[in-house]
Amino acid sequence: MIVRLAALDLPLLGHSDADLGLTSLAQTRKLAPALAAGCTAVIKAPPETPLSALALAALVEKAGFPKGVVNILTTNKNTVDVGFEMTTNPDVRKVSFTGSSPVGALLMKQASSTLKKCSFELGGNAIFAVFADADIPKAVDGLIASKFRLSGQTCVCANRIFIHEDVYDEFAKQFIAKGPSRDRCPARLLPLDALLG
Repeated sequence: MIVRLAALDLPLLGHSDADLGLTSLAQTRKLAPALAAGCTAVIKAPPETPLSALALAALVEKAGFPKGVVNILTTNKNTVDVGFEMTTNPDVRKVSFTGSSPVGALLMKQASSTLKKCSFELGGNAIFAVFADADIPKAVDGLIASKFRLSGQTCVCANRIFIHEDVYDEFAKQFIAKGPSRDRCPARLLPLDALLG
């Protein structure tokens, strides 16, 4: 979103490219402070979920903000060009982005050409670790909640799982008994001896 601090006429930028199901959360976390500071905003909505951004703008207007305070930009075909303009335009003073690490790296590189301030929340390698002294039933429940929240489509879902060898067999047994299965989930589980890397 591009926001303009009215008193100082200083534009700021925020952009949301969050995983499906969390776009409104990512947008409102950036929008609320801008509105509280008296700024207008332009939100670049993810192409997969533009309606949630449009609904947010309608709610902001319904809450009494004048038209034009929150503006939504929906695009899929020229997203790269929009990102480039937002990060290299000298009128933009700050870039805030929630999304993937590769896109964040590109935006940071582009924003560096004008020495913009950057705030990034990048998805990546959420680790779930189970130590030897762990409460195994609680750890199993925790992994199920973390890995399969919103069908595993959030940036905070565990994607690297480390189980101490002393509790691995018991953890695996309980996880298989309680976790996703072909009967409960379309995803297939790998055999316990599968090695990936």
